[in-house]
Amino acid sequence: MSDTSQGEEQAKKPEPITTMLMSTVPFWNSQSQAFYYDLSFVTQDRKTRITPANTREVLGRYLVQSKLDKYVGPKAGVAINVQFSSAFLDFRHDINYSRMLVRLPSNQPVNQTLVQQMREMSSFGMSFATDLETLIREKWLEQIPRFDYVVLDMHSPNIAKDIIAVQSLKQIQPRLKMMIANIQSQKEMRVAFSLGAHLVTGRGNFNPLPPCLLKPPYNASTKELFLEQRQLCLLMSFMCAPKPNIQQINMLLRTSFKMWQTFNVLAKAIDSTVFFSFRSMEDIVKHFGGHGARNLIALVIAAIQYDLYNRATNLNGDQLLDYFKRLITKAIFIESVCKFYPYFAPCRDLIFEFVIFHGLDAMIVHRPDKVFRITQDLIKPRCRFLRVLQDLIILGDSIDILHFQNIRGVAQKYKLNDLRLIYLHEQAAVKAMDYLVSMKIVR
Repeated sequence: MSDTSQGEEQAKKPEPITTMLMSTVPFWNSQSQAFYYDLSFVTQDRKTRITPANTREVLGRYLVQSKLDKYVGPKAGVAINVQFSSAFLDFRHDINYSRMLVRLPSNQPVNQTLVQQMREMSSFGMSFATDLETLIREKWLEQIPRFDYVVLDMHSPNIAKDIIAVQSLKQIQPRLKMMIANIQSQKEMRVAFSLGAHLVTGRGNFNPLPPCLLKPPYNASTKELFLEQRQLCLLMSFMCAPKPNIQQINMLLRTSFKMWQTFNVLAKAIDSTVFFSFRSMEDIVKHFGGHGARNLIALVIAAIQYDLYNRATNLNGDQLLDYFKRLITKAIFIESVCKFYPYFAPCRDLIFEFVIFHGLDAMIVHRPDKVFRITQDLIKPRCRFLRVLQDLIILGDSIDILHFQNIRGVAQKYKLNDLRLIYLHEQAAVKAMDYLVSMKIVR
């Protein structure tokens, strides 16, 4: 009996985690919607190429156990760059494969069994893609009907010839579509769609948002927008004071039912033990503590600013949502780093709103009479750890855009474990999605 019980206990032990999600990069369609998110992973030996041995863990941990919506939302699909194997067949009843695109690498072995498995998975809605160079190999050329997308590089010297080649391949496979990668500007994005691309994706710090995010419109047309933005800027300035005055914040909040409503919705979403509505800042501070109250206020400001900017610009698609999700993820991630490593403890009280306000600066649609930059004019003069904060923001941006040189540079400078940083970023992405659902930004 004892041997049997010991065997059962060993069987119940979870398998060690060998793969972590590092980043999600969107593939945009012509309506500015995030059609797929390309999932980038890193293994324990610090390699970014997922091997067939890791495929089962990736599918089971991220697409079955954790559920797809926690990483990309309820509408978008996922793209994975991995060798196709029988592991996909084992999860065909547990994963919605109609939301998955498998991008086959150049070292994918080609045989009759693989082709039969691809045909079977296509019946479950799975899509397949590969680079043009891989597709025109002799062994794959016969299997073009198995593919839905062919990937081109925008900065390839032979891009014109590649597009002509794709048009020729469409005579064999009429539903074959183009995906153009390595987009680095808005202009290139427009050119790619004019050339017939169905989906495009950027690289590095490419921001698909229109220039109005960097130079926001100051001509808010309605009095309502102007007043709401003015109240929000005042609340930001109160929060950036060395010692925020609760009475001032209370007086400001009493003039805005929308702010109080947002406070109570977020408070109940963040803390499941809240079954009542707060009536004053004193109640919020008493329940969440000083640090928790500051974070809640920063999230409320972010949610209202998102709504204001959306109403002022009338943007279509998911570009603003993607920018906002990355901003919230970065703020949660950097605060988690400060919490985990004692060296950064002095920065923790300020870091969350610093990152949030830094990202919201460009989204303010109408500033008060005295134009100011929140982080530059209010936070920086009062911050003794500005250099450390800047390094942490660089770290958050680098993980998001897969800039390994910067990640290793910051990790070595402060003696951080880079794999631990990636794990904290993965957890921050899940928490950020929960916040966006609570804010009713993601539905």
